[in-house]
Amino acid sequence: MIIKLLSILLSMEVVALAALLFKNPLHRIAMACIERLKTDTGLIVVKTVLCTMLALLCFDFYFVVKFHDHVMLSHLRALIVGYCLFLMPVIGRVHLCNIDLIELEKINISMKIENSECELMNETLRKQITELEKNSEAIEQHNMALEEVMMKMKAYCEEKHAHDQEESRRKARLDEIKAACMPRREKEQDVASSVTLVSLTRRRRAYIPWYYH
Repeated sequence: MIIKLLSILLSMEVVALAALLFKNPLHRIAMACIERLKTDTGLIVVKTVLCTMLALLCFDFYFVVKFHDHVMLSHLRALIVGYCLFLMPVIGRVHLCNIDLIELEKINISMKIENSECELMNETLRKQITELEKNSEAIEQHNMALEEVMMKMKAYCEEKHAHDQEESRRKARLDEIKAACMPRREKEQDVASSVTLVSLTRRRRAYIPWYYH
């Protein structure tokens, strides 16, 4: 009876270990069962079974050493108990490894999502950079056009200033010439007025009869 129970326990441990090691429909069920066994009540049950199996193993060893009858049955029971005790920590470690793998898969998925988001952000940044480059080229062309316009305006202002200076010089020269010519005109006007007076007096004398002289 004890050997049957131990063989059932051993077969269950082997099935649980196979379910944990390979991807199959029983993987999630095995993980959930082991998670429940690691809770408070599950730990009590596991510790009770473990203590019972250790006590049974010690009894078998004592029975083999002390007595010599039924040695094969005791050896078989001790072997099954040893396998069961060996598979318990192996199952626990495999369960922890599976938990770590699940966490790593979650991290990998999150990293893939973050990488895709980063790629999208990089793509948008590249588009913005290309747009900024185009805008900078347009701004440079606009600045060059403004510089050309400013240079033309500067040349026009300089030419106008030079023309204004030339006009002011001409006006000043004309004013000087006018100022120099004013006395001569006044003298010519005086001479002309005196000549007209003389001619008028001569004409009047020509029309006066001889007996009025």
